[in-house]
Amino acid sequence: MRWLDEQRGLYHALGPARYWTIMVGTVVFCIGFGTLVWWLSEKIGWPDAYGFQCRGKGCLFIELWHSPSLLQNPNGYALALFVALWFIPATTGIAVTIILARRTLIRRRNRIRPME
Repeated sequence: MRWLDEQRGLYHALGPARYWTIMVGTVVFCIGFGTLVWWLSEKIGWPDAYGFQCRGKGCLFIELWHSPSLLQNPNGYALALFVALWFIPATTGIAVTIILARRTLIRRRNRIRPME
């Protein structure tokens, strides 16, 4: 029930319009992104046409490992699928890097200086 309490807190903090905009926007993004990756995969025959198969859980890491093969014979669909596969890991890595850099800069600025 902790999740439900957090959602209620977000609802009251953001208000109904912002809360539902964020929730619906997140669902639409996830469905649209998943549909785009599926459509591109079907269009070029990924991953079967590229020499490997993956079915079930854990395929994301295997597909990321094999994704450079999409760049060997690049066409628009293969390049778009490569970008789509690396979009979420890249944005997550950039966000973590920015957060860590800001924390480091804040610590350096707020050092206590000795009294003279």
